[in-house]
Amino acid sequence: MNIQSKSPFYKQPIKILLFLFSAQLLLSSFTFSRFHKRAESLFQKVISSKEVYDAAIVTGMPVDNGKLNKTVTERVQWAVYLYKSGIAKNLIFSGGAVYTDYYESIYMAAYAKQLGVDEKHIFIENIAEHSTENVFYSYKIAKQNGFKKIALATDPYQSMMLKKHTKNRYATHIQHIPIVYKYIEGMLSPQSQIELSNSRKEGFVSIKARKNIFQRLKGTLGKEVNYGLEGKLGKL
Repeated sequence: MNIQSKSPFYKQPIKILLFLFSAQLLLSSFTFSRFHKRAESLFQKVISSKEVYDAAIVTGMPVDNGKLNKTVTERVQWAVYLYKSGIAKNLIFSGGAVYTDYYESIYMAAYAKQLGVDEKHIFIENIAEHSTENVFYSYKIAKQNGFKKIALATDPYQSMMLKKHTKNRYATHIQHIPIVYKYIEGMLSPQSQIELSNSRKEGFVSIKARKNIFQRLKGTLGKEVNYGLEGKLGKL
């Protein structure tokens, strides 16, 4: 009786793909859990120390057809939670018209106003095209307004990605306060489309048409920040 030997594991493409997919899921789950535990730990330290920040920086993401996506919606909700909790006195929303002609910062600020933030505590930075620029130009606005204690309110993943940048670049320490999602559950979603007269950029050209992928990567890594440029302050 002939017994056909089984093919070695490395010659079975479907099993290999399933193995790699399972490994990726496991790694993602581990990373997700680690980021969120760190966010909870950082927030508990802020609470226990009773720290109050003059301003919290909120980084933007593309506004697609006048709507904020889930990630940036959660960033705004978290910033509003910090504001209403008395942890952040002011909010600086940062983001230009980058991938679409909608100013990211103006849409985030308008949503924060819907959630009850007083307009006099809302500041807008509408030049930045990358997260490193979000932080720097917002930092400049904070300094212009005499804000000394500054926080960064964003999701745990971006907080981790920007940690080295904020640690090495700024004379004033920027405290990371990444989202702890349980505190923003049930918060009001953006109310339909936000129609603002100054919400769209005239003569807009997408960053994809202006910069190739390598130039955009340099921007993401903070290699194209204009450190001599003052952040531009806008109003709703």
